[in-house]
Amino acid sequence: MAFDMHLKFGSGSVTIQGASNHSKHKNEVPIIAWSWGVSNTGNLHTGAGYASGGKANIQDITITKYVDSCSNAILNACCTGARLDTAYLYVTNATGQQTDFVTIELSEGVLITSVNTGGSGGDERLTENITLHFGKFKYSFQPQDDEGKASGGTKDFTFDIQQVAKQ
Repeated sequence: MAFDMHLKFGSGSVTIQGASNHSKHKNEVPIIAWSWGVSNTGNLHTGAGYASGGKANIQDITITKYVDSCSNAILNACCTGARLDTAYLYVTNATGQQTDFVTIELSEGVLITSVNTGGSGGDERLTENITLHFGKFKYSFQPQDDEGKASGGTKDFTFDIQQVAKQ
């Protein structure tokens, strides 16, 4: 299945607007790749009554994108520690109804914690990797049928990292 990916930044002390022409994601930031993870330091190797689940370690999300018209604003946000209200990562089915089948909403003080730019002589365009830090996230998955149409309701999971609580 082919898909498109975009990043949308909410309001904050720095304005970050992309140049996407996608019909559902105009003026958002087109992205090439992203990665993210959660781990838990559970401890089940102790005696009876002492086994426990640990505390979740929520990683920053890493985004790979082309150097583009919003790169200066992203550098500005990283260098100044500017907070953004929200950021949204969308993974959209490129065929059929172009359904956003994965949406990750970041909130509670989104920070750009790193910007790394690079390239080589053989590359067509320069890329940059950025990382986003946040206090809360909502992960949404929209099931689809074989034709790319939304099928059933969205499956959501929200976690407040600062409160260490599922919501």
